Amino acid sequence: MFETIGRQKMNTGTSFSRWDRVTGLSITLLGPVAAFRGNDPVDLGRPRMRAMLSLLAARADQVVSRDELVDGLWGDQAPPSVDSAIYTYVSSLRRALEPGRTSRSDPTVLTSAGSGYALRIEPDHVDVHQFERHLTAAHGAAPSAAIEALNFALSLWQGDPLQGVSGPFADSYRRQLLDLRLTARQKRAEVLLEAGRAAEVVVELGNLVRQHPMREDIRILHITALHRTGRRAEAREAYEEASRYTIEQLGLDPGPNLVSQYERLSTEDDRTACIPRATRRALRFTGRDAELQRLRDAVARVEAGQGGCVWLSGEPGIGKTALLREALSEAPGVKVMSAAGDVLGRRFAFRLVLRCLGVGSTASDTRSAALARRLDSIQAATGDGEDPVPYATNRIVDLVSQLSLDTPLVLVADDVHWADEGSALVLHQLIRLASHLPLLLVCAATALPDDQQSTRLRRAMTRGRGEMIRLGPLPDETAAELINDLTGAARTGPKLRKVITLCGGNPYYLKEFVEELLRENAIGVQDATAELIGTAPVRMPQPLCAAIKRRLGALSSNTVEMLRQAALLGPEFSVRDATLMTGRPAGDLVVAIEEAMASGLLVSTGTELAFQHPVVRQGLCDSMPLAVRDALHREATRAMYRGGEQPEKIARQLVATTATVDPVMIEWLKDTTASLLTTAPELLADLLTKLLTGDALEDEDRELFTTTLARLNFRLGRPTSDTALYVLARTRDTALAAEMREMLAHERGLDSNGSAGQRADKNTDARGIVQ
Repeated sequence: MFETIGRQKMNTGTSFSRWDRVTGLSITLLGPVAAFRGNDPVDLGRPRMRAMLSLLAARADQVVSRDELVDGLWGDQAPPSVDSAIYTYVSSLRRALEPGRTSRSDPTVLTSAGSGYALRIEPDHVDVHQFERHLTAAHGAAPSAAIEALNFALSLWQGDPLQGVSGPFADSYRRQLLDLRLTARQKRAEVLLEAGRAAEVVVELGNLVRQHPMREDIRILHITALHRTGRRAEAREAYEEASRYTIEQLGLDPGPNLVSQYERLSTEDDRTACIPRATRRALRFTGRDAELQRLRDAVARVEAGQGGCVWLSGEPGIGKTALLREALSEAPGVKVMSAAGDVLGRRFAFRLVLRCLGVGSTASDTRSAALARRLDSIQAATGDGEDPVPYATNRIVDLVSQLSLDTPLVLVADDVHWADEGSALVLHQLIRLASHLPLLLVCAATALPDDQQSTRLRRAMTRGRGEMIRLGPLPDETAAELINDLTGAARTGPKLRKVITLCGGNPYYLKEFVEELLRENAIGVQDATAELIGTAPVRMPQPLCAAIKRRLGALSSNTVEMLRQAALLGPEFSVRDATLMTGRPAGDLVVAIEEAMASGLLVSTGTELAFQHPVVRQGLCDSMPLAVRDALHREATRAMYRGGEQPEKIARQLVATTATVDPVMIEWLKDTTASLLTTAPELLADLLTKLLTGDALEDEDRELFTTTLARLNFRLGRPTSDTALYVLARTRDTALAAEMREMLAHERGLDSNGSAGQRADKNTDARGIVQ
């Protein structure tokens, strides 16, 4: 609703009028660059003059410096006579735009201002600004008003923008405008779908899919439109085509939103019938008793007239919003107003606080509606040259004060890390005022790298003696209760409890993972105990993959790449491991590691680092195409071997790769088998199994490693028949043959003479295995 403070105005109305060419000057950029005086076209001369007019019109009624003109028209290719060229173009534009002006009179359309120039024209007389204003107004408007606004905005387009001009500014601005047009077309389709008018957008969405095949959000809209118009077979084909495209062209699985939306729409998909009824029940709120009481105490104080502030922090999915919902569910003596920030909302000034307060032209509270009207005409209200930001800030703070004096007020700003700058200014003021009003200000935030705005808000709240509440991982027993709620069981079995460790006590991660297990029929309930069925690995839930991707999206590309490669190192890794894996010096990794730790993705285990949530590590691994993952494992193996790394870490890389183990690694394994038997026997067994399924071994080495694996499997309680029989059929060593026969007999429940007997002690020492 409120786009940018300063030049642009807010429009909260629902009626829109086309700007007028009958009187005055108007300019079009959404197609051929042109100017009109009334209905008459203006001769703009050479392309460079049109390029200059485009830049000035894009910044209508603002000063554009001489340096900005040079950069926008020529970039690094400015001629030596650039000052003369600018003067010539400005003079020519002035003659074209004001043909009746005498040489002695000052220009009124294209004016000089300091070291720059300004095109003195109302922004609404430039089609670009008309388009942007109506696009902004469509967000949050009623469906009929939004459709009207978007239809008008799109009707302004006459082809590709800035036709007939080139240069750095034109090239960059053209891309921005094309992105905005796609946004408008997509938003119009969304609104029409919401209004039940899917038939009107099916064809257009099909065209958009062909023009933008990588945009899954558009494919989702297209599939939805097909489904809602009864074309379900075509919807299925569209979904399958989208899946093939992402797999074949991008090497990725279909996105979680695409998958989940199709599954919701398709009546032919019966997988949801496998989900036990318990998974559709509302989950109990549990495990946050102390934090819940602190919030309820703060609400009780404001109900008694004592204001204050609360800062609630924690990683994504840890339950901040659920805690707020529970704490405020029983607060009849206060008025609760809340909203959540979002990354797109940062573009709109005061967006978060205005949504919290319900400010809009149709608000039921007359003061909120009046504030919307005042902000709509903010330039006129503040006067020429006066900064409108303090004006808007003070008016919003005044409204909060009035509302809190009517009824004790709880104002909740959730996801405040996405707050726009205007909202942050208001929140700073409210932190100072809260203790003097019956106002409880609650800010909930996730720590983001370099989020100085949230840091300043938190520090201001700390100085004001606000309450600091940080949510950590759920205790294991509480997490088990959550699983019980999801499965309908009374207890959680030991194998299923490992999912708690995998998810690191994060309730959102845990819920998504368990629900995926239920969808895959991988959980059974027997004697009121829920337990995993079988040993097959379960794929990462798509919503969980999307959540991890969103979380990584807040990090720098260097940090994400470091985490992707570190994920292949195993549950824990050292800085040295990371340098070997990435090929980057430790000093280069410090910033990336610090950023990952500040975001709560990595934690220190003393001498090493670990992913706080193993499920994040798994998600990073699964997100890589198999060929890329395999190549990185091979590179890591070689680097660790050259660097003399611990055998266990090298073995983990060898197990993970699909490549054939080379002769160097075979000799290395012979030398390190005894060490691995002590430090990582199960890992050694997995590595030997992998090695023996390939063709890289000579007969002598194959018999040696098979013997070792047979003894190791016997020690670990794993099946030994295949390996023992292989050795027995080939060895000429009578003692070894007797040992293999004894293993087989004990595995079959017989003693060495063929009679029933007890199994021998499996705790064979390392020397007995490798001799």
